[in-house]
Amino acid sequence: MMHRRGGNKFRGGNSNYRFHDDHDNRTNNFIKTSRRVSFKTTKNNNAKSLSDMKIKAFLDDEDMGNDLAQNTSNDMKKKGRFRNRKGSPVPNRRIGGMNLIQNHAGWYLVTIHHGIFNAHYYKIDTENSCAQFYVDDYDIAAKILTQDKKLNLPDGFKMIIRVRGSVPHVKVDETLKERMKLAMVKRYNPQTKALDLTKFHADQDLSDVFCALFRPQIMSAVISIIVENIPDLEALNLNENKLNMFDHLKILSSKLHHLKIIYLANNRIGSLSSLEVFKHLPIVEFYLEGNPFKKRFAKNGDYVSEVKKKFPKLLKLDGVELSPTIGFDVSEEKKDFPIWKQSFMVNSSGQDFVAKFLEQYFAIYDSENRQQLLEAYHENAMLSITSTNNQHYTYEERLHAYWKVGRNLIHPKGYEHRFASLKRGKLVVVAMLSDLPPTKHDPQSFAVDLTFYTPQMIVMTVTGLFKEKNSDNRTEFVRTFQKTLVIVPNNGGFCIRNELLHINNASPAQIRNAFNSTIDPQPLNSSFQSTIVQQPQPDESNKLKMIEMMSHQSNMNVEWSRKCLEETQWDFNRALYVFQELFKESKIPQEAFLK
Repeated sequence: MMHRRGGNKFRGGNSNYRFHDDHDNRTNNFIKTSRRVSFKTTKNNNAKSLSDMKIKAFLDDEDMGNDLAQNTSNDMKKKGRFRNRKGSPVPNRRIGGMNLIQNHAGWYLVTIHHGIFNAHYYKIDTENSCAQFYVDDYDIAAKILTQDKKLNLPDGFKMIIRVRGSVPHVKVDETLKERMKLAMVKRYNPQTKALDLTKFHADQDLSDVFCALFRPQIMSAVISIIVENIPDLEALNLNENKLNMFDHLKILSSKLHHLKIIYLANNRIGSLSSLEVFKHLPIVEFYLEGNPFKKRFAKNGDYVSEVKKKFPKLLKLDGVELSPTIGFDVSEEKKDFPIWKQSFMVNSSGQDFVAKFLEQYFAIYDSENRQQLLEAYHENAMLSITSTNNQHYTYEERLHAYWKVGRNLIHPKGYEHRFASLKRGKLVVVAMLSDLPPTKHDPQSFAVDLTFYTPQMIVMTVTGLFKEKNSDNRTEFVRTFQKTLVIVPNNGGFCIRNELLHINNASPAQIRNAFNSTIDPQPLNSSFQSTIVQQPQPDESNKLKMIEMMSHQSNMNVEWSRKCLEETQWDFNRALYVFQELFKESKIPQEAFLK
């Protein structure tokens, strides 16, 4: 009689045959035991092992997954050993086939134990006396598993088949890259600049190696080939490649700036957020049919809406034309913006004026008597104040003094309040400024923008920090301010015609840097000295034109027009202003008008 492998006398039974050790299982599975009742809590160690194996299925480069089917089968044997018979062991017979756990990678290793096959089609493992091959379909793998111990081998034994989730190992070297490049050349369309990598692992030119794009090292090799050879690629088809993770595709946005069409149908994308790696590309068309994440949307409209939120410029989705998103057409081309400067002077001639005006103004404002500011305001001056009261500040930190007289239009209190909060006339303006808490400004924090400068009107904005003393005269709070001033000539000098003042609490960084004692005191104009753009001297041709224009507007002769421009460093606006002021004071001699 021929001896059987495995040592189990019940052919086809649910044995504990250890196929990977290839020796008899001498353990007696039929020891009689009495029924036992236990109330002890049993830890589910098996769940942990299954979870660990699922994680390993994603991370193990050599073998993505363990023999989950084997473990499941063993569990079934343990649980089913004493079922259906009260206290008696069941006969050693096969109750059902093994259950194959579906592998997320989608590939399954089939092992035929004690099988002899043609090495051209199967991998022969001489060490373990088995043949192995891979399939990429769960249903096929499950059907193969059902044939375990059902087929007879020539020697009379049953064929032992084991199936588990696993991915073939492949070494990416220069030889393989060259073969991949040749396969990709056949898939590239130079007219449309499109590369079709659909089901790349099944390419006939690569049938003897495993080139699955869901393997990061394979995808990285493909991307490097694309970047080196077709950097102007516009369309990429990645359908049916079992893709589920895209972290290694982030490089596309920095390397393939023209890529605008991507097909990802029939992959394993579980979340729409996985596509965010493409958000910096000018995507106009996506094809996402056949991915699991689509089942999360009850309505197709919701699906389209969510995709368009992530890709506003999308024009086509799953082959369906989309209506363009309404928005502002802003060019995204890289632009070289001007260098940031602390202060801006539209005219360099205004530097001295701004420095002197602000120095005198804040010296009076920080004094104990603000009534002296009456001379700084026009008879019909107007002033409005705004402030921001953050609820996170303490009561003392809040800007109550400014809030109660503020004109924040975002908090409407009726027309009467709006009218009353806009102060008119220099007496009313200075009276309100005098009622505000005492202050001390930090000139080193000032930033000045002189945006308009003519003899008739000057407009500037100054921002900075100041300390405000509390009512108890002990606590000081650092505030920020922004003051916009419209200044006009008046009685040989200048005064404020309109003012807008905004007050806010300083940030922690501003508080730390305010009134920094390590900085030596400097004149006020040093805050924006370095940001003044010196006005270039005109050439002789332009000088003659300026002289002619000056003569025409002032009615002076050419000689005196030249003299006026020379003394003002050829600043035409400044020269015209000086002429008007001297003319009012009758200080220009009659000979200047003789032609």
